[in-house]
Amino acid sequence: MLLRLFSLLLALTLLHASRAQAQPIVHAVWSATANSALDAPALAQFQQALNKRGLSSPEVVPTEELLPASEGAENRAPPSLPSARDKEAALRARAKGSSFALLGRLHAADKLEIDLRLIDAETRELKDSTAVVFSTSSESPDLTAAVLRLDEIASRAALARRTQTPEGSSTTPFPVAAPPPRNLVSTGPSLSTDTRGWMRQRWSLLAAAGIALGTATILGIVVAKDSSPRPQH
Repeated sequence: MLLRLFSLLLALTLLHASRAQAQPIVHAVWSATANSALDAPALAQFQQALNKRGLSSPEVVPTEELLPASEGAENRAPPSLPSARDKEAALRARAKGSSFALLGRLHAADKLEIDLRLIDAETRELKDSTAVVFSTSSESPDLTAAVLRLDEIASRAALARRTQTPEGSSTTPFPVAAPPPRNLVSTGPSLSTDTRGWMRQRWSLLAAAGIALGTATILGIVVAKDSSPRPQH
């Protein structure tokens, strides 16, 4: 009886985890710049930062598809306001079932930078933004930190939205920390090519399965010992 109950709880936990993986909070979009030799390295850094956070690889979209012809002058808008590019990224995120869009692009200002903009997919409003100087190395710790910060903002906002009543008050009477990084299925490390990386991204699920297996084994031994015939004196 105990084994069946424990197996049922484990199955429900794994089902909940699989549903959470199927509906990511953040959908990443990369605005590809045509005829730029640095766009591919910048995209690779962005994808690497997303994978370290446990997010799926970005949807690569040519800049022209994110800028309707009727709004070609969207770059003139203040950076603190949502642009046509932001709104199109929000529509793509909503189509994927995500609550937020994380739009990245290579931008040439005083310095060559990677712009990151977090947009609410429901309201199409700009939630937060930042810019990171383009790194000449293969990895960018600053970009990874920026992705982590924006994803935490999105996680907190999504959690607050789920716990909000129709009257606008929260049903959670105490502050809630952001959920841990989500190990979503992505084009990151694979089991065949990078076993350690694959296990590192899914350590929580593997640990839960190991604990469940160990507990089931111990319970089986205890039940078998209790049910074995005792020697007659």
